[in-house]
Amino acid sequence: MKNVVGCIAYADDLILLSGALTQLHKMLQLCEKQAQELDLTFNSKKSCLFKVGVSSKETLDNLKLNGCDVYWVDKLRYLGVFMAEDRVFKIDTYWITRKLYAAANAICCHTRNVQELSRLHLFQAFTLPILTYGCDGIFISRTNMQKMNVCWNNVFRNIFSMNVWESVKCVQLLCGRLDFIHIAFQHKLKFLNGLYKASSLVIKECFRYVRYGAKFKKLCEDCDVLIDNGCLRFDIYSKFKSLCSV
Repeated sequence: MKNVVGCIAYADDLILLSGALTQLHKMLQLCEKQAQELDLTFNSKKSCLFKVGVSSKETLDNLKLNGCDVYWVDKLRYLGVFMAEDRVFKIDTYWITRKLYAAANAICCHTRNVQELSRLHLFQAFTLPILTYGCDGIFISRTNMQKMNVCWNNVFRNIFSMNVWESVKCVQLLCGRLDFIHIAFQHKLKFLNGLYKASSLVIKECFRYVRYGAKFKKLCEDCDVLIDNGCLRFDIYSKFKSLCSV
């Protein structure tokens, strides 16, 4: 029997998942009924409808929650991650890059006379988490990965006064750092390794679902990952170093 995930919950932040509008309507009615039994009320103004798939551009009727309309949106923010309406699941990187450049500009204004490695440490501490937030559990598209990689490369160009057309890979390597693509790979593999080694059957099932997917296989190919004795073995820095030497 195929397992279906119909709800994702973190504290009081809920996402209902459905492949059909009628089914989603029934799910909202069940939530409304259950909330009434618990003497709770869902706020329709803080709720929204979001669609992904081949029908993502179709105009659909709003649904009701507590007698009020719940409206369709083309962008959704959940736990700090922005998602964009499209034919496939897609992360909206616009707000991520905007926040990074704002933080980077603030650091630049106050560190003009600071030594380069000290500035790099500040950028890594205060701007890199903006890029890496949520990348552990999400497979980011190659296009968006490249956009975010450009942002991180521009940080190095600013610190070391390099031109836009100059590659920063060797500088990153000499500083003992990685480009963003390999940083994201490292975060994701550490997260998946934790799932793989977990004792919880639910978490193990989550990893099993990911393990046999095409995106995980591609990740393993790109990073030379070895699955051995209940553990993922990888060395991202060595992989990045070999690419820099080409």
